[in-house]
Amino acid sequence: MNVNDFPLRLILLILAILLAFSVSAQDGPVLYKQNCSTCHSIGDGNIVGPDLKGVTEKRSEEWLVRFIKSSQEMIKAGDEEATAVYNQFGKIPMPDHMHFSDADVKSIIAYIKEESTPKAAAVAPAPVTQVATATTTVVAETASTAAPSTLAILFNGSSQSNIVLIIMGMILLLVIVVAPMLVKAAIILRNLE
Repeated sequence: MNVNDFPLRLILLILAILLAFSVSAQDGPVLYKQNCSTCHSIGDGNIVGPDLKGVTEKRSEEWLVRFIKSSQEMIKAGDEEATAVYNQFGKIPMPDHMHFSDADVKSIIAYIKEESTPKAAAVAPAPVTQVATATTTVVAETASTAAPSTLAILFNGSSQSNIVLIIMGMILLLVIVVAPMLVKAAIILRNLE
């Protein structure tokens, strides 16, 4: 390996690692919106296919994985539940999703389950306590209204946080790898003068 290729190879390796983490983080919400939301809703009624709210309560995860990957195979195999859904929705076949891994399908199912769960009512803001003195008024809020920490925002698994992490990684690479190279080049140029 040529010594001059080392920084480039290091950059490519780190970018590949960062991209691998961002791809593996493609989770249920993204896959659902890209592949399911045209025909299904979660709690907003039937569209082309059934409303999926509560489907994880009605059917097992194993059944849902098989159905999402290929509903038509299940119908051909005589699965009564798959056939009933097919008949109920005008015999419109659901497209196969054999390209999904089981993990992809399970992340979609987890998203459907999460969205099917009733959300807690909005929590009222914490009470504000005012303390008056002769010259000033101090307003104190409880810690429960504090903004989330930067780390919580960065590592929450959303695609936006993945992009931020990738950009931060690239900046770090520039500082670690490119900056010393620029300093070295400046020194060489100074010696040539």
